[in-house]
Amino acid sequence: MSLTPAPHRIAVVGGGIGGLAAALSIARAGHHVTLVEQAARFAEIGAGLQLAPNASHALDDLGVLGAVRRTAVAPPRLVMMDALSGDQVTSLDLRSAAYTRRFTYPYLVTHRTDLHAALLSACQEHPSVALRTGHTVTHAEQDGSGVRLHFAGPSSATESRSARGTWRSAVPFPRTG
Repeated sequence: MSLTPAPHRIAVVGGGIGGLAAALSIARAGHHVTLVEQAARFAEIGAGLQLAPNASHALDDLGVLGAVRRTAVAPPRLVMMDALSGDQVTSLDLRSAAYTRRFTYPYLVTHRTDLHAALLSACQEHPSVALRTGHTVTHAEQDGSGVRLHFAGPSSATESRSARGTWRSAVPFPRTG
């Protein structure tokens, strides 16, 4: 009797940073993932991100920290300023031995598109991740046998594509706006 559970088929809805990270994490845990994204192609918009050491650690666990570091900046210091007076409240030397000893992982600044690209590339290269664009999920139904995702059809009518008995769970990422 094997103690290793059989891989599950898992659906992730949403191809942003969170969806790609979830899909990659699930695949690296030994499961098959289908990620569905409503847009016709994967893209990320936005501005810069500050990645604290715990985020760098998570990216390392996902196997993408090296790719992120190629485009990110590791600032030498973090300075906190008083918003009213403009006086420096405190600072932290991000390259000191004490910082490295305590946190191990770097503090990085990167652009959302660069982080998204690193995660997308890793998902595209992973054999257990299937990426599907142009699939707008209108709702999901879950019962004991699996999940059924419903997709908007080309004429805006709801088209049902059964995943019952195939996908074990769905990770819906709520829409914003």
